[in-house]
Amino acid sequence: MADGYCHSREAPGELCSATPAADASPGELDAASATPDAGGLALDEPCADGELCASELVCADYGIGGSHCKPTCAGPDDCPGPRARCSRTDVDTSAMICSSNCDPLVSDSCSAGDKCGLGRAPDGKLDVNCMAHGGKAYHATCAITADCGPGLICVGVDPNKLCERLCVVGVTDCGTSSSCTTVSGDNLLGGVEYSYCQP
Repeated sequence: MADGYCHSREAPGELCSATPAADASPGELDAASATPDAGGLALDEPCADGELCASELVCADYGIGGSHCKPTCAGPDDCPGPRARCSRTDVDTSAMICSSNCDPLVSDSCSAGDKCGLGRAPDGKLDVNCMAHGGKAYHATCAITADCGPGLICVGVDPNKLCERLCVVGVTDCGTSSSCTTVSGDNLLGGVEYSYCQP
């Protein structure tokens, strides 16, 4: 499948494959771009067909986790923020859209009921997107990353895929029984190397 969120073809240990936080730093999406006008929904808010998004945003479906208000893009410079990329395609219009600029390790990085999911875009590189999720807990069985709750990613090979803790290599303390070590693939996003806590 093209959504890049940990389907069965991924190898064991391979990372599969979104509003900014309130304390967003300079260079990230500014408050004006995330504020609805004329009753429109804000950046990365869940939306449905016929609902109005804020100025310069469209209600886009990128194939997993429901539709969200997103900016369209033509290239990498069109998506502000260290984690936002021009990496996804609206399945209804085929327009290119920006991925989110959320933090996948922060539980409230997206709207209530959504999580910031780390995934692999069609170009093979990581991106993050706000998405609806199934709320499964750490070490619960899963099929895709959207099954797992915030801060977790679905890894492994069917039928033994589990929700594991996301981490940043060289930064995250995974505890005494596991560690955050590099896994295969291009796992850099916004200058950060992502992985998951492993025994």
